[in-house]
Amino acid sequence: MLLDLLEDIIRVPESLTKVFVSSRDDLDIKLLLQNVPNLFIQAKDNGVDIKRYIDREITRRKKFLDSISSDGLKDEICSELLSKANGM
Repeated sequence: MLLDLLEDIIRVPESLTKVFVSSRDDLDIKLLLQNVPNLFIQAKDNGVDIKRYIDREITRRKKFLDSISSDGLKDEICSELLSKANGM
């Protein structure tokens, strides 16, 4: 029902309505939007932002940073968090 309503909104030719859809990679939604202008962003596109967040949070938390004895360990922790984030 929701997809039908979304399609009705998109298909009105004189409509200037913009629709923002955020979901998992769902085939029904992809098929509905395949013939209309859209911007598709995948979770993996967030890697740079996630890395920036991890670096900022580790630096911000002085107590945690003081417990890390080497830059190599900090880099390893950041790398592991980033690899496990899967863009989320």
